[in-house]
Amino acid sequence: MHNILIIGGGAAGMMAAIFAARTGGNVTLLERNEKLGKKVYITGKGRCNVTNDCTLDEFMREVPRNPRFLYSALSYFGPQHMMELLEDGGCPVVVQRGRRVFPATEKASDVTRTLEKLMRESGVRIVYGARVKEIRMEDCAVTGVELMDGRVLDGDRVIIATGGLSCPLTGSTGDGYRMAEACGHTVTPRSAVLSAIETV
Repeated sequence: MHNILIIGGGAAGMMAAIFAARTGGNVTLLERNEKLGKKVYITGKGRCNVTNDCTLDEFMREVPRNPRFLYSALSYFGPQHMMELLEDGGCPVVVQRGRRVFPATEKASDVTRTLEKLMRESGVRIVYGARVKEIRMEDCAVTGVELMDGRVLDGDRVIIATGGLSCPLTGSTGDGYRMAEACGHTVTPRSAVLSAIETV
């Protein structure tokens, strides 16, 4: 059984934790904030537009650049799977205008609560206030992480799910890029995807 450490308790980190645990991993999720899914809370104006009710081909047609990159991931877990995951976890969803899918309550917090519940049911350990300083390695193999407070956690697998640089107040401060580079990964230059237009 692998000891898997997941850095970041946003949507990606929670999903990674659920599926890593379901496949037999001993999973610990490390979240630097006091609660999970801080960015999830502000999506869809607090209602959380979870996915769209469409086929894989329809979804791919809406991806403006290199949709083939997403094909294998979305074939494994597409929009219908996401809807089923939430429904099975006790969070009914509704389809609204534009085939956008929201939790039936229209509360983003219910999505986060459901993902947290699914993690706990899968045996995931969640550690709050755990900001990772560095990923520890020995002979090019991961051995764990060191937290900013000096604690060291052992692990033979690490998943970086820290988000980008889009919203530093939620914890997206770019730490993941720094950690990935320190492990020898190539990191491409970042550029804005969604940005405000200011008129005068």
